[in-house]
Amino acid sequence: MIYRMDESFDIAQDRLYWLAFSNCQGIGPVRFQKLLHAFGSAKNAWESSFSDLVASDIGQKVSEDIVHFRNTFSVEVYEDRLQKLHVSYHTLEDQSYPQLLKESKNPPFVLYTKGDITAYASTDSMIA
Repeated sequence: MIYRMDESFDIAQDRLYWLAFSNCQGIGPVRFQKLLHAFGSAKNAWESSFSDLVASDIGQKVSEDIVHFRNTFSVEVYEDRLQKLHVSYHTLEDQSYPQLLKESKNPPFVLYTKGDITAYASTDSMIA
């Protein structure tokens, strides 16, 4: 099944699901792109059925891992913990994501930073 985003799509809420998938074992840049392609958004992928996950070409084992993980992981609690630690996260779709890294082959779909990332905005290098 292919999902499409509608007018009610909330990019800020979808960022939470990017964050969730970044913590899910077996989900790297390639599989995450497959999920986005199949479901239209990270939220749709997160909320999809097991059979739809398997049909998205990520494999049965990874689909099982996602279902188990989403039943045991609270992305809201995790985001709160990051905020308390003054850790920010940046998705590939965020303006704050470093352009040169974004242009690399299979860049991480979420970066974590501590401190002010804007200090690096005018430089060509960043440690990731």
